[in-house]
Amino acid sequence: MGGVLSFGAGEAAAAIAVTNWDERCSMVNFDPDSGLRTPEVLKAVVRERENKAGVYGTVIRRGRLAVGQPLCFTPSARHRE
Repeated sequence: MGGVLSFGAGEAAAAIAVTNWDERCSMVNFDPDSGLRTPEVLKAVVRERENKAGVYGTVIRRGRLAVGQPLCFTPSARHRE
């Protein structure tokens, strides 16, 4: 949280600022193919990840994405230790 994801290298790399945690709802319990519910999935997300299963982001630099390119996370100054 509070950093930048860069896709690729250099000044032309696409970049996304990580802005907020994504709290999960019960939709993670549904199998997309069968529609069957498995409540254990959300229970595991709550137990292991404090109900956080993703992040929101804001595009700060557009660029091309390609399979195999490097991905780098740079923490913001207030999140560096």
